[in-house]
Amino acid sequence: MRISIVTLTLILAAAVSSTAYSPAEYIQAPAAVQQDPLIGRHFMDVQSRDADGKVHKLSEYAGKGRWVLLDFWASWCGPCQEEMPNVVSAYKKFHGKGFDIVGISLDQSKDEWLGAIQSWGLNWIHLSDLG
Repeated sequence: MRISIVTLTLILAAAVSSTAYSPAEYIQAPAAVQQDPLIGRHFMDVQSRDADGKVHKLSEYAGKGRWVLLDFWASWCGPCQEEMPNVVSAYKKFHGKGFDIVGISLDQSKDEWLGAIQSWGLNWIHLSDLG
């Protein structure tokens, strides 16, 4: 399975382990990244609405001893469509081992957003401001 640098960065940035170990202890980052003052700091607690209009916060998912991937995507995004089978595969393989996904859609059409979730089989929480 291919994992892009952006995806890996998002996994590391959003993941909060329940143990005393940080992701940086498992992956040796380049020196320039190690000096970044944001590495290792707590995530920003963003919020958005689900398909039913209910507001959710990232803190409902991250920080609970699970790895959380923030997946920024859109139904009209070609690279997203190409990569999504790999994301679905990773979710199926690792969800039972503490891996969750929070999908953040950049769609502006609710119908296209929900249609992609259904047709692509994206069985995790999805949020969007449809803006």
